[in-house]
Amino acid sequence: MYAAHITEILKCYEDRIAFVKGKISEILSKVSKFVYRRIYVDGGKRMQSCLQAGVLKKMIITFIPIFLGCGVLLFCHFEKNIYLEHKEIEVLGFGLVKSHYMIDKEHLPQRGRV
Repeated sequence: MYAAHITEILKCYEDRIAFVKGKISEILSKVSKFVYRRIYVDGGKRMQSCLQAGVLKKMIITFIPIFLGCGVLLFCHFEKNIYLEHKEIEVLGFGLVKSHYMIDKEHLPQRGRV
């Protein structure tokens, strides 16, 4: 199994990008000190944590035409349903498809949003 991790930021992006690690509550606390308007969350377990915590307002899922034999599931068992509103679809090269969704706020816990 191969996994790539970005560990450095190019100098031309240092004023616009920061890496933050930790639990969701810790990350939100750290990020609130920045002036960023968006946060990029990647990875199955991290997405699950954000969805369960009710802190996402938008989600973009990229579908790749490969069935993986193993790995972390993006969606697992949630305590309650999470409703999505489909907003946009982008067809990329090589069969990749990006679907843009808004999280239905009526069905999420009332907490901060990412």
